[in-house]
Amino acid sequence: MTGAVTVAVAEIGAFPGRGRAHPRVVEEVSRRIRQREGTPLAGSFVARCGGSVVIVAAHGPSDHPQVRLLLGDALEAGRAVGLNRGLDGCGDRTAASFATIEGTGANTGILVFVTDRAGPGIWTPLLCRLFADPFETPRLADDPVLREGFVFELTGSPTERFQTPGGILSLLAALRDGTGRRVARVLTPGSGKTVAAVSDPGPGGSILVGTTGDARLPFTGEWLRAAMTPCADEGTILFPVAVCDAGGGAGDGLSRCCCLGFQLTPGRLVGPADLFDDPAFDLARQGCLGLLRPQRLLNPLLAPSRT
Repeated sequence: MTGAVTVAVAEIGAFPGRGRAHPRVVEEVSRRIRQREGTPLAGSFVARCGGSVVIVAAHGPSDHPQVRLLLGDALEAGRAVGLNRGLDGCGDRTAASFATIEGTGANTGILVFVTDRAGPGIWTPLLCRLFADPFETPRLADDPVLREGFVFELTGSPTERFQTPGGILSLLAALRDGTGRRVARVLTPGSGKTVAAVSDPGPGGSILVGTTGDARLPFTGEWLRAAMTPCADEGTILFPVAVCDAGGGAGDGLSRCCCLGFQLTPGRLVGPADLFDDPAFDLARQGCLGLLRPQRLLNPLLAPSRT
């Protein structure tokens, strides 16, 4: 039986302003999660991204409703610490964003992308490049299995699905119709296995979680290469950084983004690897800063950013 991974992110106590999640808040969340490892949690990891706290938890495929409640309780305990210290972002209640994905086999690579400021729409261009653009992911054309494409599920009521490569233009037309729809999930054709999932909107940031390590899926390097091209949404630019550099205090229109890599094995979560802690992303970071400069120069003419 394959396992599953649930990721939660919430802003529950940052300083100064929305800059960084306070160490005591992160410590309290981590302590609460460690107390529950074993049942139903098979493994966990707690980190920060800017002013938000991130929890990654491994569990059984059918346990995600219980796990989400457990993670919410841990985040609420961290929020209580933030309130006691008079920190920013505590709010009246914990408003967490969640994303859950199942493993594709006995040993599955799990990639967790998290940002503390951008909404879930920021992941749509990355997913389209990765799963539908053979110029970005050449193996989509080279590999006979990947030529079957993937199924993109969009938000909205009712939800719509588009299968690539044949439905790529219809997919782009739906994303550009002005209704603000975005990609919610990417699935394999036929089996309908979810291979990428995006969290719902929330004030503490957003999550993209995906699977890798299977010949029928994009490799880790292909995921990371797609993240090297800048993404922008609602006035903010996705800025790939190592966890140690994921402070959000500059108010500069950049949404710091971390990528954590795990291996999901039966009964165990191995990792993480800090995948953006790599000089190969230096050029991507410079590109983001280059895009930011004209935006700042024209700032009085542009809509205000969320930061």
